[in-house]
Amino acid sequence: MRLDRQRHVRIGRLGTFRFSTGAYVYVGSAWGPGGLTARLGRHLRPEKNCRWHIDYLRRYAAIIRIWVGRCRPHDEHLWADIIGSMDEAMIPARNFGSSDCRCPTHLFWLPGPPSIRRFNRVLIDHHCGKQRAHFWPGNR
Repeated sequence: MRLDRQRHVRIGRLGTFRFSTGAYVYVGSAWGPGGLTARLGRHLRPEKNCRWHIDYLRRYAAIIRIWVGRCRPHDEHLWADIIGSMDEAMIPARNFGSSDCRCPTHLFWLPGPPSIRRFNRVLIDHHCGKQRAHFWPGNR
């Protein structure tokens, strides 16, 4: 996602956080009813009730790219760890999207969009078999 100007945003019960201008990467999964299509459809819809942490930020941040991949149920934590280890990645809000796991966050700030090639190289280094991120159709 991209945020074009700094904002203070209340994220449900997590509290209010300052979000700087830049790129935001949110890592999530889509194991529920309707799968990936339903989950991304919700995230892409501009008007919705705020249910998830990401819904609050999406009021202000534009989705610029979506990466998807076929993963095992808990690989979202590995993906979050990889994004968080990228140079310049920072945690803008602790526990964002990760209140049901031990990850410090599933949301990361970077000065610009991350490289999918670099991300996939790190996945290979973690011996993740054929797992790779690719762009959601129409989202390059």
